[in-house]
Amino acid sequence: MSSVKVRNATPVIEFILVGFPGAPQLQISLSIVISIIYIIALIGNLLMIIIISIDYRLHTPMYFFLLSLSFLEMCFITVYVPKMLAILVSKKTSISFSECFIQGYFYYLLAGTDLSLLTAMAIDRYVAICHPLHYATIISHRVCAQMILGCWLVSFLLLLVPTILLARSPFCGANVVNHFFCDSTEVIRLSCGDKHVMQLFILIVCTTYLVGISLVIAISYTYVLSTIFRMPSATGRRKTFSTCVSHITMDQCCCSKI
Repeated sequence: MSSVKVRNATPVIEFILVGFPGAPQLQISLSIVISIIYIIALIGNLLMIIIISIDYRLHTPMYFFLLSLSFLEMCFITVYVPKMLAILVSKKTSISFSECFIQGYFYYLLAGTDLSLLTAMAIDRYVAICHPLHYATIISHRVCAQMILGCWLVSFLLLLVPTILLARSPFCGANVVNHFFCDSTEVIRLSCGDKHVMQLFILIVCTTYLVGISLVIAISYTYVLSTIFRMPSATGRRKTFSTCVSHITMDQCCCSKI
């Protein structure tokens, strides 16, 4: 009986994004604030990329990681902010099936790559501080490029199976996404097929991935802090510690995306 209902239901060709409920005046003000934040974020990251690119003194693995991180941040916010602004301004909350699918995929691809990149940066700081004499040998430009490529590859492979399962899922009725962008977890909830296998797989993959990178980052900075506290120079300790604090802050900001 359920299979008959699925076949007879109207297939979904678009989704409706709920966005930010509220008065029209509030949405206009919100769109202005989000636009300003979005432009500032784009300009800031773009300036970071330009400065690192043109200053040969910054052509080191650490700044190469920062350049990649700035590029990722620009791509990440561009995945959902323009559509969010279009909803707030035009009040048109519909999004096509393919556009919704692509938006959700790249959101998690970029977020996962961001987390992997911060893990690579934690390893980079561990080698730089705990093994400074061998840093140039261990973290060469080639190794740095391979680590960045590996960050993209890991995220792609982690999303491969859930993406295939979601693409093959039938949608035949409900199409209201309770979010301001096509969050894949919300889209999965709207599927009229069997969602249990996909949800279980995503839960296992996400939990394993987040626990894994958290352990790597925690272990790396544990060794780093231990090395810092053993430094004889107070100036050296303060300088090294300030660098680590900035990296840890970026880790926390990126983890809040997921």
